[in-house]
Amino acid sequence: MPIECRETLIAVVNWNNASDTIACLRSLEQEPEATVLVVDNGSTDDSVRQIRTACPWAEVLALPENRGYGAACNAAARMASDSGVRYIVFLNNDTVVSQGFSLHLAGVLKSSSITGIAVPRIRYFQYRDYIWYAGGIADITRGIVCHRGIRQRDDGRFDTLSPTGYATGCCMAVRCADFLDAGGFDESFGMYGEDVDFSLRMKNERRGILYVPAAVVFHKVSASSGGEIGVGKLLRKNRSMLRVMMRYGGGRSVLLYCLRLPFVFVSGMVRVKVFYLRQNLPGGRADG
Repeated sequence: MPIECRETLIAVVNWNNASDTIACLRSLEQEPEATVLVVDNGSTDDSVRQIRTACPWAEVLALPENRGYGAACNAAARMASDSGVRYIVFLNNDTVVSQGFSLHLAGVLKSSSITGIAVPRIRYFQYRDYIWYAGGIADITRGIVCHRGIRQRDDGRFDTLSPTGYATGCCMAVRCADFLDAGGFDESFGMYGEDVDFSLRMKNERRGILYVPAAVVFHKVSASSGGEIGVGKLLRKNRSMLRVMMRYGGGRSVLLYCLRLPFVFVSGMVRVKVFYLRQNLPGGRADG
């Protein structure tokens, strides 16, 4: 059903987490050039009422069931298209944003016809001097997909507007028409992997991905999945990455990914533990 929208729509997916969503929405009140849409993914708690009460200015699309992050984003994109929206920003609900972030992202899409996706600089919410995402590295032939700059101090090395390998589903901006023409997110991924898959499809259509450091987002990392090294998260993420490797690189990429996996897993656990111990937060969790 169409709604009255501005040129840009920011879509925030909620599932049984009104507190984080409301905090995100309150940071979005400083985005007057964008319409904000909450897509409630079949929450079984009192989320919809809480969100509507706390942020009556935000639009709410209440879905009857939880069909995953990708499906919720696709529903938002269809509503945006029906409402005449040009640019859509997908934003995790466990984030807060810097003022004007959506203007920076949409501005890049307006000024560059060959850019298909614009992505922000994403820092840790709890440790705002540290990078969580400053673009992505996607070398499918070598079985590598990873964030650039993760857990590194934001000391000026990540200040350059530049092409990047893939967009993270935590926050990305895309032309609404491009998103739907490319088929949107593959809903079969459920959680994790749909962002890399979509990025690679866009790149195959010669649509670039641009990292826009002027747009800054702060992420409460893995608030919905038990920390950066939560077992459930790691299992889901690696299962999805194996699908991506098979789809875009074939058996050789899957083999290389599997061969690298033990080293990546162990070294990643060590890096996460060291990072959080240095921040005086035990257990590799990102609480807050």
